[in-house]
Amino acid sequence: MSDDDTGVRQLRLVVHAEDYGAALRFFRDVLGMPQEAAFAGGGGAEVTILDAGRATL
Repeated sequence: MSDDDTGVRQLRLVVHAEDYGAALRFFRDVLGMPQEAAFAGGGGAEVTILDAGRATL
């Protein structure tokens, strides 16, 4: 079965962390996931989108 057969286009994983900066440094700098975009909102909300590449289980 190929990706085209399943209709699956992407997987999104949301990580909530008490220390946003430490979590970002781990995923981006230690694991090497390139940053695609970053957004900031009211109340100190922050979102960073990282490229995790292709994954298999």
